[in-house]
Amino acid sequence: PAAPPPPPPLPQAAPPLTVAPAAATSDALVAFVDRNGRRARPPSGSWNGEAPAVPPPPVVTPDLPSALVSLEPRPGPVAPPGPETLSPRPEAPPPQPEVKPAPPPETPSRQPPPGPVAQPPRQAASVSAEAALAAILSVLQAQRDAAPALSAGRQAVTGWLASVIDAALASAGIRVGDTSRDRLVGLAFDELFGLGPLEDPLRDHSVAAILVNGPRSVFFDRHGRLEPAPTTFRDAAQLDDVARRLVLRVGDTAVFEHELLLDRQLGDGTRVTVVGPPLAPSGPYLVIRRPAARAISLDSLVAEGALSPQMAVVLRLAVRSGVNILVCGMEGSGKAALLSALVGAAASEDRVVTLGSGSESWPELANHVRLTAGDGARIDPAQALAAALALRPDRLVVADVTEAMMPGLVASPAAEAGGLIASVLAATPQDALGRLEAALRGAGAPVAPLATRRRLAHAFQLVVSLTRAAGDVRRVTHVGDLAIVGEALVCRDLFSFDQRAGRFVASGVRPNFLPRLARAGLDDALLAAL
Repeated sequence: PAAPPPPPPLPQAAPPLTVAPAAATSDALVAFVDRNGRRARPPSGSWNGEAPAVPPPPVVTPDLPSALVSLEPRPGPVAPPGPETLSPRPEAPPPQPEVKPAPPPETPSRQPPPGPVAQPPRQAASVSAEAALAAILSVLQAQRDAAPALSAGRQAVTGWLASVIDAALASAGIRVGDTSRDRLVGLAFDELFGLGPLEDPLRDHSVAAILVNGPRSVFFDRHGRLEPAPTTFRDAAQLDDVARRLVLRVGDTAVFEHELLLDRQLGDGTRVTVVGPPLAPSGPYLVIRRPAARAISLDSLVAEGALSPQMAVVLRLAVRSGVNILVCGMEGSGKAALLSALVGAAASEDRVVTLGSGSESWPELANHVRLTAGDGARIDPAQALAAALALRPDRLVVADVTEAMMPGLVASPAAEAGGLIASVLAATPQDALGRLEAALRGAGAPVAPLATRRRLAHAFQLVVSLTRAAGDVRRVTHVGDLAIVGEALVCRDLFSFDQRAGRFVASGVRPNFLPRLARAGLDDALLAAL
């Protein structure tokens, strides 16, 4: 007979379940990253839709700092009953399909946003005044005709211009700071109604002259030296516009178009020269020379290296004793500066009469009479000289003596009595004397050459020659007296500049005008300087 079946086993208490710490478990919803930054591979059976063999412990999700990521904890299994409520272990329920969750981010801070995040509106970047002017210049030029007339005053024009600039900036979406806006208004005024890029150097008192050879070729005369200027024009059209505006200030554009050359003087003494096409095929060419803003003296010329201290002493003694002085040099060599320094060396009680073109800068004198024979005044040189002599000068100063003026000047009472200072356009002392001699011989009755030369030696006792040296340095190269040697009129050097040694040297020659200084009691000082 078959053996009876074994009795069923008695029910035993199920061992208590223990939940491992969250850091030691491998959960399907949270992926941990090791120290090397690698992501741990999830265990099999957790993300493939199959139920795990052992129910996973409950998952505790920490609070995340970012509002862009939100994780809800997955419901964990119900805790098993305690030992006091033991019951037979129910059969395992059939597996339920599990929804595969999206993998969580490696770190909450690197989680990309679920969608486009709205950014705050970006404000326009602030630009410089120069950049803003370049952007709106065409708009300002188009409205220039609607501006108030310049005769209404700069304030009225500036107010209109500021409103136009604000509207143009708003339309273009350009923003400038408060300081840049004030500069922008100033730049726009110079561009539309002034002389454009020439306005800044004109406000610089160290710039004595501006020479424009083309849009990209501008030079400054600063402290007696020519230097390339940082100022340039945008193009030839801007240069032509500035040249026409400059012509309007000093004359009539119709006259300029017929004459091709304009040489005028402004009210402040600034001399303007404009040469236009077709004489200047790539022009216009501009030269703006301003009167010296500083006082020029013999000492200041010594400081600039134009002459030596001993030469300055001799020139000062010659002026005080009434020696007639002839200054020669080419254009731009510094004749006007030396004339001004010589006038400043005159005694304070002297009555000084100056006759020039009007662009000279004379020092402040107590008894100074200024005559102008240039600037298109159509004044006869002989009449101008006669007027100067009729004013009873102690010192007569004539700038840029013309050939028509030379005969009357040499025969004038000023040349006879002393105190005459004149300048002539010539490269060397011999060239200057040759011009004077030719003018004297061609002006009147035939005179023997020797007699003409003696008249010149009597009219002028001291000759000073200037030149523009290498590096655009203005320098006195010769200081000498006149003497008749045989039948020739020669200039004997008292001082000269040695080009090789780079210094001034004295010859030790005693000048012929030493007796004149002796009558004034200045001969010992002269000999000490020589």
